[in-house]
Amino acid sequence: MPGKGGLASGIIVAGFGCGSLIFNQVQSKLINPNNIAAVVDPKDPNHGKYFPVEVAQNVPRVFLILAGIYFVMQLIGYLLLVEPSKDEMETLKEKHLPIGVENKSECSHRASRVARATGFTPRELKQPVDATPRGIHAVTVGGQTVDHPYKPNEAMRTAKFWEIWGTFLMVGLTTTFMSSYWKPFGQSFISNDKFLAWVGSVSSVCNGLFRPVWGTLVGVGGGRDA
Repeated sequence: MPGKGGLASGIIVAGFGCGSLIFNQVQSKLINPNNIAAVVDPKDPNHGKYFPVEVAQNVPRVFLILAGIYFVMQLIGYLLLVEPSKDEMETLKEKHLPIGVENKSECSHRASRVARATGFTPRELKQPVDATPRGIHAVTVGGQTVDHPYKPNEAMRTAKFWEIWGTFLMVGLTTTFMSSYWKPFGQSFISNDKFLAWVGSVSSVCNGLFRPVWGTLVGVGGGRDA
């Protein structure tokens, strides 16, 4: 999707968000095919609900089955990756702009308009970046300012690295633990395991559908404004 990198990213992560729509049902069918309800453990002082042994013993093999499914899906995705054709490459060269560079051109109805980047740079158009002394992270190439990539040990000595790392750590932990807790929480008042699996599947649709929307906003207004 030339010029629509945000939307493309949103569609990709929408697949991740909607994944539970299918795999909630797959896991539920493999682990609890007879829809056996969780029961209260009399030995648990918190009166937690647990599935019987005949359900719990199905969990280990499900990891192997899902690993095989994911491997096949990723292999298919890998085989579908191809280089652009000659015609597509010529089109990309005509429309190519470095990402983040604004090119203002005259328009009959407006004073100017912004031609957005294609999001893909053909190899022939990639400009070489000369080595820079340590501590200098911007070079001028062809009249443009290009960010010079940090080495790992250099990045780890900056405050921005730890700010981003800490943000992802906190968001990742919160998302992982809270999003994984919906099943035990639902079992506290929903005894039908199959229905509860469908509740999780429907919620994943809401998760996935809005990701292209946010991706488009990022592509239009930029990450900071969005």
